[in-house]
Amino acid sequence: MKQLKLTFIGFVLLLCSSCSNNDDSNDGTPDNTNYAELILGDWRPTSVLLDGVQEEGPCVLDWRFSYYNDGTFGSGPGDMGICGGIGGTGLYEVSGNKVFLNSAMGDIDFEYTIHTLNENTFIYEEKIFDVEFPDTRLYTCEKIVD
Repeated sequence: MKQLKLTFIGFVLLLCSSCSNNDDSNDGTPDNTNYAELILGDWRPTSVLLDGVQEEGPCVLDWRFSYYNDGTFGSGPGDMGICGGIGGTGLYEVSGNKVFLNSAMGDIDFEYTIHTLNENTFIYEEKIFDVEFPDTRLYTCEKIVD
């Protein structure tokens, strides 16, 4: 009888240890329901990795990215200082954890894969669909708050 009780207790313990939380709220996919809202505003890079290597130089971090409610974006040097340049504009669309950008000049298309996007931080991998730019960049950006 004692052995039957021990077997029963062992079975119950085994059964309890194999139970898991069946909460389907996190099925492994990123919570991207707010990405279209979270991306809005102005962002400044704090780190840019080109194929895993930190990019250096005065113009790497002196860039600003702005995403607007109407599906347009703008980018360019932050203070038009030594970096100069005219930047770019165009249209963007958020779909899942991807951001697709089409330049207004129609010559370059971008795809961002979002790693992190919240109220303060935007980390994404950039792919440029052009044979002249085969490299991948990983941007870490912070929200610019006025």
